[in-house]
Amino acid sequence: MASQVDFNGLDTIVHGPVRLGILTLLQLDGPLDFTALKKRLNVPDGALGAHLQKLENEGYIGVKKEFVGKRPRSTYRLLPGGRAAFAKHLRNLRSIIDAVESAAHQRGESR
Repeated sequence: MASQVDFNGLDTIVHGPVRLGILTLLQLDGPLDFTALKKRLNVPDGALGAHLQKLENEGYIGVKKEFVGKRPRSTYRLLPGGRAAFAKHLRNLRSIIDAVESAAHQRGESR
């Protein structure tokens, strides 16, 4: 039943598709540089930069900036606060999925 689902528990910082993608990739693959994230998420530099900055400002990700030869490289990693927020968000999404599937099952609908 939808009333059992805490929609207010959804973290709007995590919930956006690009930010959710960033956190997912960092959770699955570990630290990734800007170029790898850009290629995997297929987003423009400016948009990715803005989302990374938002996650960094929230303390969800950390960044290591260095030069490789004469080229700058920014590598991002998931911080404990980001890992916890991501896990909580997934639990909240799971509760929504479970509620929808349960309601469909009760109505005799198949998936």
